[in-house]
Parts: sequence; structure tokens; C-alpha cells
Amino acid sequence: MRCFARPLCFLLMMFLAAQAYAQHASTPIQRPGPEFGEELQTEALHLGDTMDVAVAGDHVFAIGKGELRILSNARVGKPALIGKLEGLGNTRQIAISRGHAFITSREDGMFIVDVREPSGPRLVHHYDTAELATAVAVSGDVAAVGNRFAGIELLDVSHPEQPRHLSTIRCGEVQSLVFHGTWLCAGTWSEKTVAVIDARDPWKPALVKMVPLDGKGDGLDVSGNMLAVATGHHARTKGIPKPGGAAYGSGHGVEFFDITNPADPQRLSGVKFPPFYRLGMDMWGVVLAGGHAFVNDTHNGFFLIDVRDPAKPRNIGWTQLPKIKGDPSPVAGLAVAQGRVFLAGGFDDLHLVETGIRDAEPVLTEGGLQVPKQPAEVSAHGLPKYVVEGSIRSVVPWKDDLLLVAAGSAGWHIVRQTSAGFEPVSQHPTRGFARDVAFEGDHVFVAESLGGLSIWQKQPSGGLQRLGAYEVPGKSIHQVVLADEGRIAFLAVGANALHVIKISHDGKTELVMPPVMNTGLFYRDPISPLSADGRRVLVQWHVTGLHEFIIENGTVKRGSWTFPHAMDTECGATPWQDAWLATSHRGFFTLAEGETRPAEKIGLLKPADRIFPGKPSLSNATLYIADPFLGDVSAFDMSDAANPKLTAELHLTGHPGRVVVHQGHALIPAGREGLLLWNR
Repeated sequence: MRCFARPLCFLLMMFLAAQAYAQHASTPIQRPGPEFGEELQTEALHLGDTMDVAVAGDHVFAIGKGELRILSNARVGKPALIGKLEGLGNTRQIAISRGHAFITSREDGMFIVDVREPSGPRLVHHYDTAELATAVAVSGDVAAVGNRFAGIELLDVSHPEQPRHLSTIRCGEVQSLVFHGTWLCAGTWSEKTVAVIDARDPWKPALVKMVPLDGKGDGLDVSGNMLAVATGHHARTKGIPKPGGAAYGSGHGVEFFDITNPADPQRLSGVKFPPFYRLGMDMWGVVLAGGHAFVNDTHNGFFLIDVRDPAKPRNIGWTQLPKIKGDPSPVAGLAVAQGRVFLAGGFDDLHLVETGIRDAEPVLTEGGLQVPKQPAEVSAHGLPKYVVEGSIRSVVPWKDDLLLVAAGSAGWHIVRQTSAGFEPVSQHPTRGFARDVAFEGDHVFVAESLGGLSIWQKQPSGGLQRLGAYEVPGKSIHQVVLADEGRIAFLAVGANALHVIKISHDGKTELVMPPVMNTGLFYRDPISPLSADGRRVLVQWHVTGLHEFIIENGTVKRGSWTFPHAMDTECGATPWQDAWLATSHRGFFTLAEGETRPAEKIGLLKPADRIFPGKPSLSNATLYIADPFLGDVSAFDMSDAANPKLTAELHLTGHPGRVVVHQGHALIPAGREGLLLWNR
């Protein structure tokens, strides 16, 4: 589902993405003054770095460093560690419902853990999310997972060990979520809004309104008819905030809304916190309990606000965590139980604050959403498709009419392409999500997320044997691009690391160069296909642009050229003649070796006076652009490169990856929508 008109969506994303990466002046973190009330004391609980925390019953559930840690004595006495589960990836948020912990882990998807026996937590499912799993909320039988720009997935979790994808709703850069009856509210970052969603039918959620905020939207909570939203970074303003300007770093605070009519929230008041700007640990949250708002604002710390008169909130307390490398450790999340506050210290520890407000206990709602009978499927395009239980991420033509398909949690498949569609040939389970696949000769290489890069060899009998794997402990491998006749592999690892490895015929691997990390994140398929001469790839870190790597004499070196401009998250580059073609939210453009001018100076192409962000691929004179966030796939005639013509387009519910052409048909790996055959 779409959240707003496409042109408006792109303008917002373009403008506000620029805001997010405005020049970073190292503004000092201030110590809150007396206007914020008394300083509260904290007690470290000696668990280590903590990203988020929740309370259920008499237990505390904290996540960090890939672990779930469970403590007793949430309400009275000294909390003590009684249970732990490791191997949970890049943990971000946690929600507890019906004896299960739902843990988002960014590039590693979502983990569902049975915590009914707190001393022995047990993983029951690992769900392959559409993109960077960040937000999570649960109501009854429905879980909502926010995947940043890729939208919100609604899941049937009536059987937590077998969650079922219901729908996706796109409403901007989603950071946090909260249910309120049949409504779902999302804090959106780039758009600086609260997205209000009617979720009464989780098969067909509907965006109702985008409510503006004076900062990037993140954590939310509801108590009675009041909605609270925590915000951060820059305040709303015209143009890009500049260091020293009134808006720069001034988006930190919390806003309160009357939601007597949930479809039309009305702002009541707000509180601003000391301004600052830091990228990296930038998440903000709020809990409403006992007539008070408990707010975490990362490096600014924790704030306690009396909201018994929501039109006139009153600051009554604050604290900051110990300094780590010059800044207070960021409070990345918090939980409240009878006035006790648990603060997730992102760089140091889980902390306890005793506020003495014993009636401050979040109200748990009974019941929750149920999942109605599945409606009859109505396809908007009617294309032949191959659908599995997993999310189809990539496809590559293999031998004759056979295709290799990376199918997420369903492993990797061999599929036969026919004139009418697809026929399954074989399925191969993987240890992690199969997110990409490549081959060279009789060897098949599968990026298995937390399972590493697996290497398979075709046997004389025709079957495939797994030779081994290249693994990075605790880190996912999402993409593989082969070079030098399969002897070199470029790998997208974790949040933003490039690994380049050498592979021998027997499946043994070794690093060619130290792992490379730059400022910025990896989004879907950050590594380009090989250049026309087979010697170069471009790797995209979304903040610092496109970086060239050169294959030479059996090894790899960094090129001297970088296209040093921030790239839009779902965009990328592909070989074009003897150069490159790159996409952006401003248009697409050709990119010659050594070019450093911004895209606007090079010359943007906007067929039909529109912009088409996404992952590009070329087949002869046809350019395909697949937008994994908005679900659009477009085709262009590039016979006249200076005047490309839009020839066809699709609007999908899934999250399409790079288009591949085989036997005259376009193959679209469209996530939960399956593998599609587009006969243009």
C-alpha cells in the first residue's frame, strides 16, 4: 500500500535526507539545568552495552550485543540475571507479548523467543524482514515490524513459531510503533511525522494521516486518550539546518497529543530538551505511566515529566549516564515498572533509576487485534509467479532454462523457467536467510545472512554438495558479487562492512584485504555488478557515495576514484557502455570513471518529467529500475541515451530487487510477492 503521492514522497525524502546528513558540527552535550528538575541517581546493573529493555511481570528483558538477558526482581529488590540467549544479531528493539519476546535486529531480521520460562529462553522463529528491522509492536495476534523506508510489515503471530506475513504499508522512514486499539501509530524520521494507520483489517491497513512533528519522530506511547511522541535531531525548518542556526540540533523533545479521535490527533503541548546533534546512536523513546512521561534522549539522558495536566507538562527530574569517550553513554531505550526505570545504556550498561512514583505502571491492554479470514487474492498485474514461504531476494540464470533463486528463510532453489512461468526443480535449506546467489562453473555461492557465504559444488550425479562457508561471527552476509572467474568474491557484511575474499576450487577462503567500512549504511544490494571490462565494482555507502574497487592480477585494491556524494538509500549503479549509470531521488545519470561533480552538474535524466529511484540493471538498450522501498519497477528505452523513454511500469506490493533478463523475459525477485515473470 502507498502512503502518499509519489512526487510528494520523493520530495520529502530528498529534502529531509539532506537534512539528516547536514554538516556535523560536534555540538557539546549539555548538562541539563534546574529547569529540568532534580538530578536522579542511577545504579549500573553490570550487563554490558544495552540497546533496549522491556518489563513483563516481575522480569526485565534487555537486549544488546546480540544477546537477550533476562533479570528477576523488576519491581522490588535488586535485579539479578537469571537467563540469557545469544546469537541474535544486531539487536535494536524488543516487545513482550503472551510469553514471547519479539526482537528486531536490523539487517538480521526479527527473532521470536519463548520466554515463558525466563531462566531458559528459547528461540522459536527467525523472521526474514523486508529491510532493516527496527521498530516492533504487538497487539493480540498481530505484530508490526518497521523496516525503515521499506515500510511496516504486519504479521499473524497467533502461532509465534510460524508467523505469517499479512501485508505491508509504506509510510516513510519508520523508527518506532505503538498500537492503540485498532489503530497503529508510527514515528517517522525523515518526514518528521506520526503516521496514523487504521489496522482493524491487518490484511488491508490504511494510512489515515501524517501528523507533523518538530523533530525526527521516533518512540511513541499511548495512555488513555493521550499520545506521546519523542523526537530528535533538527527542528522543522525551511532549507537545510546549518550549525549555529536555531533549528540545528533543536528537534530533541517530546510532544503530546489528544487522540480522543485517533484518526485526527490534536497537539496539546510539548517539552524541548537541550539541543545537540550526533549521528550514530540516534533513537528516542517515551513511556507514559502514572500521569508521568518517562523519556530517553540518547546522549542527553533521561527526563521525567509530570503530565497530569497534559496542556502544561512540568519537568521534575533527569539523569545522564557515565561519559564514554567524552560524551554521556546514550540512553537507547527504557522501561518502567512501579516507578522503577530501567535505562538501556548503549555504550555501557543497563541502569536502574528509583523515582519513587509507585503508581507509575504502564497499563496493559487486554485482547488486541485478531486476524480475519484471508481475502481472495486479487493481483494488480496478473504476472506468472513463483511463490514460496520465504522472501525471494535475487535470481540469476544458471544453465539453459534453469534459474538459481535466493528465497530467504526458504533457502535457495533451482527453478525452471517456462513460457508460462516457473516450475520448481529442487530446494536447498540454508543455515541463515538466503539473500543472494551467484555461480561460476560448477560452483554456487549463497549469501546466507548469519549463516555466512556458503559454497556448493555440482557433483557428477547432478546433485549439489555444500563444500563449506565463509563466516563472520555475529555478522550477516547479504550480497555476493563474483570476479576473476569466481576466484574473488565481494561481500556485503553486517551494517556497513565490505569483505573481499579469495576462493579456491575446493571451497577454502581467505581475506584479500582488511574489511572496509565507511561512514554510512548498507541497504539492499550495495555492491554493483562488475564493470563491462570485468575489472571494477562500485560499492555504495549511502552517506559517502560510490567507492571504486579494482580487480588486478588475482587481488583487489581500492581505486583512486570515489563519487563523493551521498547516495539515496534504495538507489545504486550498474555498468553502462564503458561507464556507469546511477540512480537517485533527483533522476538518473551517467557516471564516467573519475567523475566527482554532483549529479545535478553531470546532467540528470527525468523521463516523463518524473524521478525513478531504485536499483538499476541493463539488458541491451533497456534499462530497468526496481525500487525495493516503494515497490515500483520501471522499464526505459535507452536507444537514445540522452532522451530515455519510459516504456512500461509495474506497481508491486512486494519489495523488488534488481531485474534480470533471461530468454527475453524480465525476472523480478519481489520479496514476499515471489519471483515474477514480466513479458513486456
